[in-house]
Amino acid sequence: MGEGDERMSWLHSKARAYFFLIVFLISCSDAFLNFAVMKRRYVKHISQQTHRSATTQVTRSPALNGTNNVTLIPRTELGIRTVGVDYGTARTGVAVTTGYSPRPLAILDSTNTTELSRNIVSIVKTEKADQVIVGMPFLMNGTETEQAQVVREFSSFLATNLYSEVGPKVSMWYWDERCSSKEAEARKLSSNPNADTIGTLDADAACIILEHFYYAKGVGAEIVEIQNLDDAKKLFALQKRKKSEERIAFEERRASGLNARKEAMARAVELESQMKREGTLTIKTKKKKRKKRKR
Repeated sequence: MGEGDERMSWLHSKARAYFFLIVFLISCSDAFLNFAVMKRRYVKHISQQTHRSATTQVTRSPALNGTNNVTLIPRTELGIRTVGVDYGTARTGVAVTTGYSPRPLAILDSTNTTELSRNIVSIVKTEKADQVIVGMPFLMNGTETEQAQVVREFSSFLATNLYSEVGPKVSMWYWDERCSSKEAEARKLSSNPNADTIGTLDADAACIILEHFYYAKGVGAEIVEIQNLDDAKKLFALQKRKKSEERIAFEERRASGLNARKEAMARAVELESQMKREGTLTIKTKKKKRKKRKR
């Protein structure tokens, strides 16, 4: 085989490689387009379903207010600060929004549920949130997964701790989280195909849960029931009384300090007056340094 034949063979192999690369890129773009279309159809389907069946589905519950006559509904107005939680047995993602552009906050370790609950309550207090949305895993046919019961148990435990810290002003709701993790992975890979998606998507999934919640106006959300409402109320009253006592003690210390300073100033004035009368008061004056004029 001559040199010309070898060059032609190399060009043919290179052309075939470029051809297969172009075909691969076209198939990838088609796959992403199909995913986007399916996502829009799914969100539209969920919105229609919830608006059809849940316009009258408002939860009446004594969980947060202690009465059976108060109707609770989730709030989706702009400015309402909402914390989203994507709970998992290994990791839990947390995000926050005020109605637009959800922001990922943290990915927390889920192995210790007590510590996890304490961290989420701390985030809720720091962000001064009005409500908490917990992602509830459903199958595509609308039935709950095996993980759903685990999510319910943790959410109820979290709601009890949250009530004991902040009282009834912060409500908790379940929201359908179907496909949120897959959507978070697709978004990350679309922006960076080489991105590491293992253990890094939980907070992004919490953002997507909040997006879907606000898009559907919260219709169809289910309130999280508190396990031991009486105990939670007692703990909240105890925390409130403790904070009140700490505030009173701080005010007393502050007043005591002010009085001590006033007494010290009065003694100083009295001593100065006495020294003036006795003629033992000497006032030292500092000589002002003359500034040298530049020649």
